[in-house]
Amino acid sequence: MTNENCFVRKSNNAEIVSLLRCTVNRHFKYTFNVPNEETETTAISKEFRQEKAKFVYSNPNYVKDAHVFTGRRNRNDSYYTNLTITTLMATGNNVSASITLQMMSGGDFRVSQKLCDIMKEAWIVNFMRAHSDIDSTCPFPPGTYHIFNMVLPPKNMPIPMVASDYYIILEMYLTKTKEQIAKLTSSLRYVETKWKKP
Repeated sequence: MTNENCFVRKSNNAEIVSLLRCTVNRHFKYTFNVPNEETETTAISKEFRQEKAKFVYSNPNYVKDAHVFTGRRNRNDSYYTNLTITTLMATGNNVSASITLQMMSGGDFRVSQKLCDIMKEAWIVNFMRAHSDIDSTCPFPPGTYHIFNMVLPPKNMPIPMVASDYYIILEMYLTKTKEQIAKLTSSLRYVETKWKKP
């Protein structure tokens, strides 16, 4: 099966499992020699670079002071995303979250789950411990929460991603009524970086 066939549109849970099995050996970052006369002295890294994270909507009935920024410390550093948001109500399985990955070349898939159910995933818990001040105990009381120095896609994320450019849409909404609480968008560029070997 080719990598192209490992991508599905509007996946359900069964198709996601199939997708994971199909592309389990893919990695988020590759390093190899440039195939030219500079091979012995030049290396190239292909990786995802996150850009333009922004909140496009925040519902004042449920959240406030939602801010997000993507940047880097210097020209040679990786890009990081930092986020802060204040919730005005307790959030548990009364709230669901979804992430949609849209390939700019066409094709997308979406995964959604209740908030406390998400926090049962080991990779999510590890990610939150490393990049936030959010306690992994759910439900969460009202308060201000931060996510810092986040790399997209997370290095421990089990969802494989084909080497391409993406739009990312992260949404939070009330589980019962589907009323939107917040919506964040970002983009991922698959870029090459060359450097001289030491």
